[in-house]
Amino acid sequence: MKNKKVKLALLGTVAFATLSSSAICSSSLLNSKTSITNKTALTAEVGDTFEAQCQDLGGAYLICTVVAKDETTGQCSIKIKLKNGNPGTYNIPTTITKDSTNYTVTEIDDESFLNKDGQTISIPNGIKKVGKRAFEGCTRLGGKLVIPSSCTTISENAFKSTSFTQIDLPAVDYT
Repeated sequence: MKNKKVKLALLGTVAFATLSSSAICSSSLLNSKTSITNKTALTAEVGDTFEAQCQDLGGAYLICTVVAKDETTGQCSIKIKLKNGNPGTYNIPTTITKDSTNYTVTEIDDESFLNKDGQTISIPNGIKKVGKRAFEGCTRLGGKLVIPSSCTTISENAFKSTSFTQIDLPAVDYT
């Protein structure tokens, strides 16, 4: 398995490391760069944005933005950000479904859960990036956090001002 060099910025400290290598939510249109209404993943474009209600996040609404598209298959990857609500458990979904089309969740956007009161978090394999300040100020998040092997980027202050006592990074080799 090939190693991947990643930049980690956990709890406000930057380190470099090498890593070795479905929830369904209903959605509705949000004003966006390009309207996703009546589009499929084949016609969706990078930058398109839509809103989705996610039961795995206590019925909270997410803002979903297409970040990548496989031109061969038409599959789209999206980043998510909490629009409203304050779920106690952050079960990050692996997919969001809109108009019978599945979008793969690969990123947690900047400031997604900033200063929310969640107590637990589950980051599934498939998440590649955790954005800046994504969980900053979530002081009730504590205990052990496991980062999946798919995650290659943890941005600045992603988990600053949380109460984690342990963050597990798979096969980390600090260089």
